Amino acid sequence: MEISYLGYKLYMAMLPTDEPEYELGMVRMAPDTKEIYRVVVTSRIQMYKISGDTIVYLPASVNTMEGDAAIEILRQMPGVTIDSEGGVSILGKKVERTYVNGRLLFGLSPTAALKTIEAKEVSAIQAYDEADEQQEILYGKNAEKRKALNILTFKQFTRTLSARVKAEGGQDFSKDTDGDRRNRYNLEAEAGSYSEKLQIT
Repeated sequence: MEISYLGYKLYMAMLPTDEPEYELGMVRMAPDTKEIYRVVVTSRIQMYKISGDTIVYLPASVNTMEGDAAIEILRQMPGVTIDSEGGVSILGKKVERTYVNGRLLFGLSPTAALKTIEAKEVSAIQAYDEADEQQEILYGKNAEKRKALNILTFKQFTRTLSARVKAEGGQDFSKDTDGDRRNRYNLEAEAGSYSEKLQIT
């Protein structure tokens, strides 16, 4: 006779063949333990979580390239649309205000922070509705609300400097009357200093 159970060693017993009934009594089975060198659990990182009335987008769940701005994180998130002019909408409602760690470092521009802060510096992006200050004074709890973002960064800062330079060069495909190709050059540069008191671009 054999008795088996998951996680225990096989129990075997020889029973007499000349008896019609045989009482086993209590059967004690020994645990069958096995050592495992390593267990790997693979799962997809959560893209966002909802905390009360706030959606928290988690950058670790998406892929970004070196030099990408924070707006590239939102571009890959569900429920987020970005129009041709760079305006961001969350669940169909346009973002009107963007904070950095709860501060208006980039003034009233809803996208300047998203286009300036590097994606690798962002730990999370919160999206929520907030009451307009003037509306709240006039209408209290019935005040009209706007969509706002709060970019949480790994390092805390009260001021940021940014600079970008792009240079391009090439030649016309077609030749001119002298048989030469005209050279073309283009140089673009952008610099900015942002704080709660002053934003310069």
